[in-house]
Amino acid sequence: MIEDDKARFPRLLLQQLRKLRVAVTQFVPAQMRQFLDELDRSGDPDPLPDLRCVFNGGEALPPPLARDWFRRFPRTLIANA
Repeated sequence: MIEDDKARFPRLLLQQLRKLRVAVTQFVPAQMRQFLDELDRSGDPDPLPDLRCVFNGGEALPPPLARDWFRRFPRTLIANA
């Protein structure tokens, strides 16, 4: 749904996820880390209120990254594919 040229850049991806009120998305762990870093820079305490589930795959999800995600999105499930 989101064009590759926007999905590759965390700030543009965040803007699109907000605009489209996305409830389910997918990341690989490296992209998830970059996305969380962008959220830290944004300073927004509730950047994606509609997000409910994240599919994660392509490589192992490190437990510290999962903990960082849940600190930011405590109501969002992670499906580690």
